[in-house]
Amino acid sequence: MSLSTGHKVPVRHTPSSETTLSPSVSWAWGLIAATLPIAVVAVVVLNAVADVVDVSSTSTPVGVVLYLAVVAPLVASIVIGVRAWRREHERLALKAAVFSAWCVAVGTALVLLA
Repeated sequence: MSLSTGHKVPVRHTPSSETTLSPSVSWAWGLIAATLPIAVVAVVVLNAVADVVDVSSTSTPVGVVLYLAVVAPLVASIVIGVRAWRREHERLALKAAVFSAWCVAVGTALVLLA
């Protein structure tokens, strides 16, 4: 058991203990998050077009437009992430860029193999 001596110990807040994200990191990860709903809508539209038209859904102009709509935010995330890493040495932005590049590569492979 210990007794209080009445002395107050000051608590220091260091900048490294606070977690704030730079705008570049927020944009890079936000664009990745925005891609999921776009991709879901693209798959639903492509399935509807494939049901109506007896053509491969990836060869239609609608398929190309939807593919570009899904890939565009990921490419923007790659650009923002790499720039933030080069300018501000933001490791979290670089992770977003690498993840976006992986998503583009896997998604493109799935579209081409479909």
